Amino acid sequence: MKRRLFKAIFFKNRPQHLILYVTAKCPSLCKTCFAAVDNHEENPLSLPEIRTVAEYMKNFLWLEIAGGEPFLREDLADICAFFKAKLISVPTSGFEPALIFEKTKEIKSKISAELNIAVSIDGFEEINDDMRGEGSFKQSMETLKMLKKIKGIRVKVNTVLCNKNVHRLTEFMEFIKEFKVDAHSIILLIGVPRDATVSPLSYEELLRQKENIFSAWEDYDFGFKSIERKILREYLKLSFETSLEIIKHKRQIPKCLAGHSHLVIYPQGEVAFCEMLPPVGNFRKEKNLKVLLYSEEACNQRKKIGGGLCYCHHNCNMLDNYFLNIFKYPKVLKRIF
Repeated sequence: MKRRLFKAIFFKNRPQHLILYVTAKCPSLCKTCFAAVDNHEENPLSLPEIRTVAEYMKNFLWLEIAGGEPFLREDLADICAFFKAKLISVPTSGFEPALIFEKTKEIKSKISAELNIAVSIDGFEEINDDMRGEGSFKQSMETLKMLKKIKGIRVKVNTVLCNKNVHRLTEFMEFIKEFKVDAHSIILLIGVPRDATVSPLSYEELLRQKENIFSAWEDYDFGFKSIERKILREYLKLSFETSLEIIKHKRQIPKCLAGHSHLVIYPQGEVAFCEMLPPVGNFRKEKNLKVLLYSEEACNQRKKIGGGLCYCHHNCNMLDNYFLNIFKYPKVLKRIF
């Protein structure tokens, strides 16, 4: 991991973080979701097309499978096996526990990368079922319990924080600890949510929640020992604090590496530098990903990002902006020592 990170920092000839949408289909219609769902989707990226992407990426740090519901792809394990990533993470709504359990075991058997499975649960049953659909809480909790039986993977919970669940957040975080997951991520609302009644929390409200969230994180080991555990815990705190500063000041903090270290590919082949920005082209039409990434449109958007003309507090981008920028290491490390 250390060697791969060193190369990623000093040899930025390819993105080190790929968000790959494998389907737009999803059995849930979560109120907080900004992704486009198409349950009549036809012809998502094929295995040969995805293999071409993997060949371009070569050795890199982080593959993040996205959707839709990724576990709806029958060939999900084969997709993961194409990539030479150090870490592969797959989110799920937990919609079908037995299927997710078996598919996760299959993925694990076909890859050498570290595997993280993140189950989305936004609160206790009444809250979660209101936000993610009737019966979703019980399904997600059963999925969580079953995944914990698989050795050699990391299991975490993702909770999207908004006006609908903040009133019981502290209580819910204490509840999740009982299931001995490796981590519990609190994700701030981004993009335009599907339901107009869902809204992000104000800077002042997030500030009030901060210490309770930080306190809960102290009990997690993140699947690591000693120093790595401390680094990840302090990074989460720094990321949360940075998000608050971005919300308050409405600008990039720190400089965003989207366009260099971060890449998004959607199920119909559209390519973007960030989920919050429009695509710069279509991989299916261009056929050559390298040519697309250095097209006039891509270069123009890269300049806009580099010039600070956009900003967001997307948690996935934040990770890249700190860990792939060596000049930000002191800010993380001084929180530990």
